[in-house]
Amino acid sequence: MQRTGIDTRLVCAAVFAWLAAARPAFGYNCGGTQWQAITVTPAQQSAGDLSQYTITTHVPSLNGCDLTANTVITIVFPVDSMVSSLSGLTFNGQPVVPQSAAGQTVTFKPGFAVANDQAATMVLAGIRNPSTAGSKMLTMSATAVQSGSIGSTVSAPYSIVVPTPTPTITRTFTPTLTATPTLTPTATDTLPPTATVPPTATPTPTRTPGPCTDAAPGNPCVPGNKTRSAACALEWLTAPVPPLNRSNVPTNKLICYEGDRFCDADSDVHNRSCTVPTTLCINNVDPRLPACLSRDVASAEVRGPYWRHTRDSADQANLLTLERLLGADGFGVSVLRGSTPVFTGPTNGAANLCSPAGGIVVPLRTHGTRPPERGTRRLAVRLTTSHRQSTTSRFQIQCRPSTCGDGVVQADHEDCDDGNRNNGDGCDQGCRFEVATATPTSTTTDTATATPPPATQTPTATRSATASASPSNTPTPAPPTATPTVTDTPTITETPTITATPTDTGTPTETPTVTDTPTITETPTITDTPTITETPTITATPTDTGTPTNTPTVTNTPTVTPTNTPSSVCGNGFLEAGETCTNCAADCVIHACTATTPIRTFAVSFSAPAGQSVTGITVRVGYRSDTVSLPGSGTGPASRVKNKPANAITAINDLNYALRVVLSRSTAFTPGRLFTVDFDSCQGASVPTAADFGCAVEGCANSNGSIQGCACTVTP
Repeated sequence: MQRTGIDTRLVCAAVFAWLAAARPAFGYNCGGTQWQAITVTPAQQSAGDLSQYTITTHVPSLNGCDLTANTVITIVFPVDSMVSSLSGLTFNGQPVVPQSAAGQTVTFKPGFAVANDQAATMVLAGIRNPSTAGSKMLTMSATAVQSGSIGSTVSAPYSIVVPTPTPTITRTFTPTLTATPTLTPTATDTLPPTATVPPTATPTPTRTPGPCTDAAPGNPCVPGNKTRSAACALEWLTAPVPPLNRSNVPTNKLICYEGDRFCDADSDVHNRSCTVPTTLCINNVDPRLPACLSRDVASAEVRGPYWRHTRDSADQANLLTLERLLGADGFGVSVLRGSTPVFTGPTNGAANLCSPAGGIVVPLRTHGTRPPERGTRRLAVRLTTSHRQSTTSRFQIQCRPSTCGDGVVQADHEDCDDGNRNNGDGCDQGCRFEVATATPTSTTTDTATATPPPATQTPTATRSATASASPSNTPTPAPPTATPTVTDTPTITETPTITATPTDTGTPTETPTVTDTPTITETPTITDTPTITETPTITATPTDTGTPTNTPTVTNTPTVTPTNTPSSVCGNGFLEAGETCTNCAADCVIHACTATTPIRTFAVSFSAPAGQSVTGITVRVGYRSDTVSLPGSGTGPASRVKNKPANAITAINDLNYALRVVLSRSTAFTPGRLFTVDFDSCQGASVPTAADFGCAVEGCANSNGSIQGCACTVTP
């Protein structure tokens, strides 16, 4: 009988033939191989300037690393750069439309294939340089190459230099001279004792705590570790604040709807992604966590996304963003990948220290033609102290598809819904109310001056008066006295009334009556600068009757009135010491402002307790956003912060209603001017003064730990 069936020899031959044909697919896989040497050349090298960047490299010399038309190339610039102003992109000479350009990350597809070991040249126009000078590096990666991916590769260093200083125009005010008339009464020689106005009380300044030092429920920081003894080592800070748990502490999960400007910093409503500004805060003295002791940070490693298992370009970008916030562009500590350092730095023991905000990218999940679904990215950072104690802090961000434009207001994340996602119609692309144009408010200036006395011989003076009798045989008129205007704020006006009453009884009798009736006509405004008001000297000259008489001289003595830090006033349009957006949301509103000239320069100065050396400080400058503004947000206005201390590591974050500046270096800062800020004027607004700004020290420390009692001021 003949056996029927499959000839095994034919089957084996077919299998071997298939394996031989498939061998290249298994043998050639890029497998995360890095780009060849990357060089970066910015056309403009000044910190904060817009520049054209030329980036050159070669595709890895390995089969399977060939770029395809649909390969996604990701370029991540340093943390204090800004790519949202990208105006043009070419790849090997061909124009390319970027997929996204937000924060510090640009992604694009080349549109054509490039073989392995071939050159790749990218030219990007309109990139804003890092805000701080020094040696910088960017990173590149590529996914979906012919087989596998090209791993994240750090470029060769490129230089950013200090910009040429811009001259500052200083306005000088000339005092107005007011002549004071001379009174000529006939007076007798007995006057009551001098009336003295009591000195002004001197309040004690109050130190402003950092963002993670408020009590619940006002503390916006998110502890990322459930162990109470370690939860304060690293906390997360986002806007808006996540929902509170039963203990009135924010949960470690933030939900952001794509296109919502309150949380999504990426203005592109079609990129199916959220870019959430995220800040890290270390070594916190958090009253919600009394069992947690603030220590120091010697090294850090990003564990989520983990460097060995990044799944896409968003993971790679988030990994680099977190590493830079921990290292070169933030706390300056050593950053590890396993046991290999990618950045080396000293231990940081500064308490309540926060990094600049970095954009965490959270794409929506997509499945072909189906509507996009919510996407989540889990973040984790492991810190190690100088005593080799380690703790891991975790946080997650979820991006959800926008519901804006369906005509139904979702109360938890929408203010309005007019059936579209257009800006400029009162309801913006994320269905949030748009801010109306601000109406400028006139400012009234109260000036302290001397008022010439009327015919009743009742002189009125400013501040305090001293009445004294000075006998004289020679009638001498007093010269006019200059009365400069020194303060723009309402003052306490003391009004002594002096009435000379001569009695004609044949016997000279000296019976003057001096009445000192101080009247408070205004509530004083307490400022940080002592105000000295010069007041006139009014001399009463006797009538020349042939008989020498005593000439009483009424002298108004200038009084030095020291004034200090005001108590915070919630609702006055800017954040002050002691205020946060949690306890005073009204002062965190971003008003409309059309930026115009001239540039207004203000100096930020600090002071420290006697005997204390400050090597790290975080300053928050609140400003009226309808009076002055800064270009961009986040790190965008970094070039406007000038005259910083030499060799300081600087991190800058503009919130559009307040500017946060973090400075640290190995040597102590000199008390006094810390830096200057060039603000744009708002069209139609009054000329800004120091009264339009508030200053708070959110953190002040040295290698020994936190310093209590640091303070700061803003002056023109």
